[in-house]
Order: sequence, then structure tokens, then C-alpha cells
Amino acid sequence: LTNLIKRTCSMKAFFIFLFSLLASVVSMAQNVKFDIEADLHRLDTVVANSHKYDAQKMHDINYIKRSTGDFVTPTERYNFYKRLYDEYMKFDSDSAKHYASMCQKVASRTNMHNYEVAAILDRAYIFITCGELIDAQRILNTISTPIDSLPDDVRMKYAITMLEYRIRLDLKSFWENKYGDKEACLAVWNKYNRYLPDDMWQKHYYESSLTDHDVLKKLQADLANTQRPSIKAAMLYVSIARQYKKRGADEKLYLHYLILSAINDVKCSNREASSLIFIVNSPHICAGTERAFNYAMLCTENAKSYKDVGRSFDIVKAHAKITRAYQKRLEYNIMLCIGCMALLVLAILAVVLLYRNVVRKRRAQAELLSQIETANVSLEESVKKEQQALEKLRHSNALLRDEIAYHNSNFINVYQLVTKYIADVQAFKKSVFNLITSGKIDKARSELKSQTNAENYLQNFFVHFDKAFLASHPDFVERFNQLLKPECAIVTPADDRLTPELRIYALVSMGITDSVSIAEFLHYSPQTIYNYRLRVRHCACIPEKNFADAVAQMYADE
Repeated sequence: LTNLIKRTCSMKAFFIFLFSLLASVVSMAQNVKFDIEADLHRLDTVVANSHKYDAQKMHDINYIKRSTGDFVTPTERYNFYKRLYDEYMKFDSDSAKHYASMCQKVASRTNMHNYEVAAILDRAYIFITCGELIDAQRILNTISTPIDSLPDDVRMKYAITMLEYRIRLDLKSFWENKYGDKEACLAVWNKYNRYLPDDMWQKHYYESSLTDHDVLKKLQADLANTQRPSIKAAMLYVSIARQYKKRGADEKLYLHYLILSAINDVKCSNREASSLIFIVNSPHICAGTERAFNYAMLCTENAKSYKDVGRSFDIVKAHAKITRAYQKRLEYNIMLCIGCMALLVLAILAVVLLYRNVVRKRRAQAELLSQIETANVSLEESVKKEQQALEKLRHSNALLRDEIAYHNSNFINVYQLVTKYIADVQAFKKSVFNLITSGKIDKARSELKSQTNAENYLQNFFVHFDKAFLASHPDFVERFNQLLKPECAIVTPADDRLTPELRIYALVSMGITDSVSIAEFLHYSPQTIYNYRLRVRHCACIPEKNFADAVAQMYADE
């Protein structure tokens, strides 16, 4: 027992010493004076070679595509699409969405439910990183399986997706450390962090992003075991920078880690990254420099390639800052030119008074002529820009004329239908009147009971309705068939005609969802409408209860 107590005391003393040593190392690390200019020079070189990293990324992806043979099992096909999704995830959002959809289709066709949920989460994650949060929420709503019923790996993916969604929804400013709804962020963290292992680096990353917890040591430990360059290293660096920012550390300290994060992002072709945007907007970067311009342009190219609408505001803010700096520099140069011109005028006067300085006068005149030529070039560029603006205006006017012509055509078609109906009714009335006048009462009664004319009017109405609807929604049939099983796709009798089923759901897509209103509009019985809708729902590739809502929301976001 005595020996055990001694060993326990020795271990306690050792851990106290180790903790003190670690604290001193961290304290020393915070007091290290980083050479930010040297870091920025490294970043300048990496940014200048960004196209080479992107080309290498595409080469690696194409190699994966070429190296894959025939698929034997659905799992092999799924894994191939998943591998391409992982490669595109931070590089090309459209391609990532495509391969996530392919994974979902493979899993859905083969009833691999857990794989299908994972693919849906992958799709939602890409929409989240692009800032398309409404679409992401719509995709997440299609998951009906509770998270606790999923396998561990899918649970982790589910949790990471929801934590990322909250970050994109509520984080307002990295530099000010403000959150849109701090309580909501904490609630989401408390709800989903239990699905992430304690030693998982993403758990420390999201804890740093969504809470005020001090996780600097955990992040540094994760970074020590991370390969560089890598996207993981970039994410850990930016989280470490955020931790130092929360601590109120010297600006150069967290800027150093932001620069390291940006270097890893560019080398890994991470177009979804934000570190470079933070650096451009930081007070340490002079907005009027070529460096700031190059950083902002790379951010713009990444956002354009990745279609990242979520960070567009930060990029616009950076460009606005750079533009203002250039404007100030231009104003300074103008004032400097005015001063020079004043000196030149005085020099010319002095030359006039002093004939012996004629040579100097000629040089001054030559310099003045050069400035005038520069001004002429600038004027020509302004004229070209004005011409381009006029061309854009003409194009906009042409589009407006086409829009007006389209509405006029619809207007005329509707009133032509009404006019023809009135003319037919008048002719019918005249015919019946003539029959009655001539004493052919039975034939007149037969004409009044006949449904032929009404059916003809109704078919004529359907023809006009189909043409008008397809003119406004030319892709309706294609979108609608995407909601059906492939073998149940509806084929139209003609390019400008709809089937009764398509006509019913065309009204649903325009907001007329109850069967009674649809029956009144199309002159069918409510039971007929119900039968049509029931038959189509049985062919849906999505849950039947969600089918009508999916059609109603088909054009809601446009």
C-alpha cells in the first residue's frame, strides 16, 4: 500500500510537471513573433501557381475515371461514384452534386437504404457549402429514417451535415466572432456532437466553430498528426486562428495560421475555402496593393467555379475595399499630376523669360504631349465601355420585346378562344331558332341535348391550355417524369399536347391542388380526377404522400 501511494504521488507530480511544461510551451507559442511578410510571400507564390494545382487535380480525377473497369456489383458502382464525389466535393460543386445523385440512384434501385441516406446527406452537404440552404433543407427533409436507426458511419455523416448547416446559417463574421443565434448553435451542437467520437478531429473543429469552448490544445494535437498539404490541415489551421482570435491574441498570431490555412487550401484546389477571403478582409492587408487584388481575384474565380453564393457578399466586400483603395490612389495621382502640371507651367514661363533654357521647354512640352496621349487612350477606353453598356441595353430591350410579344400572343389566343366560343354559340342559337321556327321541335330538342358541341369546345379549350402552359413551362413533362419510375414515364401525344394526367398535375404545379377545383376547371367529375391522381401516385419514385407537394413546389423556387 505504501509503495502504491508513493507511485501515485510520483505520477501526480509527473503529470503536474507535464501540464506546466505544456502550458509554458503554449504561452511561448503565443508570444512567438511571426514574420507575416515572409508568410505572405509564400502565399503569393502559391496563389500565382494556383492554376497548376487545379490542373493537377483534374489530372488526378481523370486518372481515376480512366483506371476504373467494368462494375460487377452495385456496391462497386456506388463506391466508384462515391470516390469521384469525394474528389469533386471541394473542387467542383456541380460535379459533386452529379455523382452524389448517381450514388443515390444506385442505392435506391438496389434497396441499399443506408447507402441511399448517405448519398442524400452528401448531396445536402454540397448544397450547404454552396450557400443554397433552402435546397439543402429540402433534400434533408426527404430523409425519414431517424438518426439513431442509422449505422455509426451514416450517423457521423448526418451529424456533420447538420453542424455544417448551422454554421452556414448563423455565422455572420469570422473577424467579429458573431453568431446569428448563439443559443441555436449551442443547441445543435449539444444535439449532434454525441454522434461524433471524442478523438475525431471534425468534432473539435465544429466545437470551435459553434461554441465558446476552448479547444485549442485538441486542435493542435489533431494538427500534429495531419498530413500537409491537405484540406484537413487547412480546416484545423483556420479553427486554431479562430481560437486565438477569441483569446484576443496578437493579430499576427492568428493571421499566421490563416495564411497557413490558405496555402493548404490553394495547394489542394479547395475552391470552397474561406481562409483567403478572411485574409483579404483583414486589416493587415493593404487593399491598394497588387497582392490584395490577386487574392481577391482568386477568391472570385473559386466562388465562380464552385458556384458558392454563400461567400459572394464577403468577396464583394473585399472587391469594394480594393476599389476604394485604388480610387484613393487615383485621386492622389491626379493631385500629383495637377501639381506637376503647375510646375510645368512655371517652367514654361521661366523658359520664355530665359531664352537659354529652350531645350528644357521642349522636353516639358514633349512630356505634356505624352500625358495628353495617355488621356486620349483613357478616353477611348471610356467610349468602348459606354458602347458595351449600350449593347447590353439593346440586348435587354430585345428580351423585353420578346417577353411583351409572348404575353400579347397569350392574350390574343385567350380572346380568340372566347370569340370563337361566342361565334359558335350564336351560330348554335341561330340554328336552333331556325329549327323551332320551321316547326322541327324534336330536332331542336335533340340538338340542345347533344354533347358534341360542348365536347368540341372542351377539346378546343384543352388544345389552347396545353399550348399556353407548355410555352411557359417547356420542361414540365421532363421534370414530371423525373418524379416517376422510369418504366412509368408519361409520353405526350404531341410536343404541344398534354395527357389528362399531365393536365391535372399542370394545374397542381400552378397552385390548384384540390381535386374539386381541378374537376371544375377541366370539366371532369371529382371521382375521375381522384382516379387519375391515384394512378399516377402509384407510379411515383418518391413517397406517395409527398408526390403532390413535390409537383406543387416544382416551380416554387424560380
